[in-house]
Amino acid sequence: MTMETPRWQRKHETDPPATMSVIRTLPKGNWTVHSENWTVPEGSAEEYATMDQAMAAADKTVVDHVPHDCDRRGCGDWMPVPPGAEPGAD
Repeated sequence: MTMETPRWQRKHETDPPATMSVIRTLPKGNWTVHSENWTVPEGSAEEYATMDQAMAAADKTVVDHVPHDCDRRGCGDWMPVPPGAEPGAD
C-alpha cells in the first residue's frame, strides 16, 4: 500500500455487505473513515495522521457496530480505489 492512493476500501461480509473506505483529505493530508453503504456512528469519522490508523479505526467500527463473523482483521483485503471509480462497486 502506498499513501499516494487517496482512497482505499474494504468490504466486510455482512448482510448486506458493509463497505468501508479511508480517504486522504487535503490540504492537511489526514485520513478519514467513511462508509459507502451504512451510517457510521458519530465519532467514528475522525481524522487520523496515518492510513494504517484510519484503516484500523474503520475495521474496529465495523466489528463494534455491524454484527458479522469477522474479527478486527476485517473480511477481505484493503483495495485501492482508482480515481474516477465508483466507491463500493464490484
